[in-house]
Amino acid sequence: MSFSLGTNLDITQVIELQQQYLAFIRQEPQWQVDGGEVCRVDTAGLQLLLSLFATVDPAERRVRWLSYSSALLDAAVCAGLDEALGMKKV
Repeated sequence: MSFSLGTNLDITQVIELQQQYLAFIRQEPQWQVDGGEVCRVDTAGLQLLLSLFATVDPAERRVRWLSYSSALLDAAVCAGLDEALGMKKV
């Protein structure tokens, strides 16, 4: 199952996205995050992703990236969160 971040990963979307990912965590043991369409990201969006990856216990549940945009990767690199979020520059 995949979880789409949409085009804006910012403070205006964080609460809605958090509710969605919490529902995914409860229902699915394995799922993918699709950040390929993200054009705009702020620190609230990065904090949401960090909480998502920190919340998931890898022994019980698995989260992987389906894709992530260059805007999302660049924001994560600037914040020093690319490794914590499991992102690699391609």
